[in-house]
Amino acid sequence: MNYQITFTHNRVYTIQCDNLVELFNKLQNLMSKHCFYNDEIISIDGVLVFKKSLEEVGSLLKGPAESIINIKILRNGEEQTKEVKREKIQIPAVNFAKKVNKSTGIIKLTSFTNTAASEFKKALINLQKENIKNLIIDLRSNGGGLLNEAVKIVNFFIPKGQEVVSTKSRLKEMNRSYVTQAPPIAENLKLAVLIDEYSASASEIVAGSLQDLDKAVIIGNTSFGKGLVQQTKPVSFGGQIKLTVAKYYTPSGRCIQKLDYSSMQGSSKKIEDSLVKKFKTKNGREVTDSRAIEPDIKVEPEYFSAITEKLILKDVIFDFVNQNIAFYDSSSLSPNTFRLTDSAYSSFMKLAQTKNLNYETESSFKLKELKKTAKKEKYFAENEEVFVLLDSIFKSNITTDLVKNREEIQFFIENEMIAREYFQNGRMEASIKKDPYVQKAKTILNNQSEYNKILGNF
Repeated sequence: MNYQITFTHNRVYTIQCDNLVELFNKLQNLMSKHCFYNDEIISIDGVLVFKKSLEEVGSLLKGPAESIINIKILRNGEEQTKEVKREKIQIPAVNFAKKVNKSTGIIKLTSFTNTAASEFKKALINLQKENIKNLIIDLRSNGGGLLNEAVKIVNFFIPKGQEVVSTKSRLKEMNRSYVTQAPPIAENLKLAVLIDEYSASASEIVAGSLQDLDKAVIIGNTSFGKGLVQQTKPVSFGGQIKLTVAKYYTPSGRCIQKLDYSSMQGSSKKIEDSLVKKFKTKNGREVTDSRAIEPDIKVEPEYFSAITEKLILKDVIFDFVNQNIAFYDSSSLSPNTFRLTDSAYSSFMKLAQTKNLNYETESSFKLKELKKTAKKEKYFAENEEVFVLLDSIFKSNITTDLVKNREEIQFFIENEMIAREYFQNGRMEASIKKDPYVQKAKTILNNQSEYNKILGNF
């Protein structure tokens, strides 16, 4: 039986249930979620926020710690003024640490702040208490930070007295060697380090030193290639200039600085072998300089369909979750077990079809380019029927594409729903199941012979 419930602001919800008891329970859950009463900010310290951008609103909300701010909101159709005390917000360097299977743990490190090593150590010790034998260190999209924190993290796995990184310069006072200072706490763990084109600076030092010392298998894509030590110097008229005073070198002697920045951002362009020097890791494996940190195992970046990207960019998935999250019990949104039903996905399709989603598939785009080339080379006229047929084949169709790409679209819907209950931790845990980087790392770490082969442990 269907019941239509109308709340304030004429918002109507249809609840499916078999009896009044079930209706009451579902209605109670709906009300507890307050999905029909989203707090709406009217003003911040007397400044109206109507038509202001997210950045402008954020600037109004920010301020010194311990200071007071008055926020006027619309809640339940009534205006209320709330006095809020600002607090100092410390964004954690480790935002996820958990076992991914019986013997393997993962630590996601997002930056190298002054608390990075201590946070990492705490997460590592907790995982060791769960008897892990393997560890995945996720440095993807980690832009770096403090060098000393990187050295400390490497030290957790490397014996005391081992050089992790050095700086070399034309100025003798800038030549330094950074050595591990304490006994390791996890020397026997098998390691895999995940990197991508946005892993830079301190991330590259960690990945590069562990690679050079044959302590970890590096998995992913070639890193950013930032291996410069820079200092700012004052110039006339109050300006400053940033000068490169030294370069970073990993234990094998290679510089992590990328020679050619045109190969950044996932470009396939590779620096010629004649322009690079070759070095040897501790076990005699060959590595090169001038190319940043190249992975031992390459993983191709994930590709998502054009319709999936459009659904995310146009907030269609976000809006759908907003409209439906209240109908799900908290207990059902487990990151490990939650799955969207067929009927729920059908509802999503109906919503998506009401949106004006103009998108172009990569196939369609490349077909347009082919047409241009064919016309230029005078092949188009005699093959026009073929191109007409191809147009019909590759033309975007939202209904067809929603069905064809259901698996990846549903993944993002489920991820968004889980995040409403378990926040970023839940989102990460749910994503791991389909993360090709993590899956590759798990496979290698659980295969001793393959692991030894990659690292040259004979």
